[in-house]
Amino acid sequence: MNLAEWIEDQRDKFIALSDQIWDFAELGFSERRSSDLLAAALKGAGFRLQRGVADIPTAFIASFGQRRPVIAILGEYDALPGLSQEKVPFRKPLAENGNGHGCGHNLLGVGSLAANVVPPLAESQYIIRAPLLQQVNEIYPRVLDSPKARR
Repeated sequence: MNLAEWIEDQRDKFIALSDQIWDFAELGFSERRSSDLLAAALKGAGFRLQRGVADIPTAFIASFGQRRPVIAILGEYDALPGLSQEKVPFRKPLAENGNGHGCGHNLLGVGSLAANVVPPLAESQYIIRAPLLQQVNEIYPRVLDSPKARR
């Protein structure tokens, strides 16, 4: 099976994951159901999980393999306040001032997962989940210094 066939074969699964994260619409640092959903999918694909990285309950590192080269892919899936939205291409809030995925983070988290579970191109792969891309500069040093990340 080539890459395009594999993606098409997995399409419905990735859409379902993305739709679930869209429906959860959890704000950064509190996206527990979204984190659990993606972590379970990665574990099911054979990844080792480190949860609570940098003392952030929803942050995790999922790793596969032990040799080089190493590929790390950042995945984010937090919603934003005030962007509640039905699944239509025009503004139609589900709840006035509710949380939503106006920036497509429901797609980014699942896209990162898909890039990692594709039949491996490298000997080692990692997915690093940071709660908010805007805060990666502050979080990244804590992730690297975390005892859980050094295992």
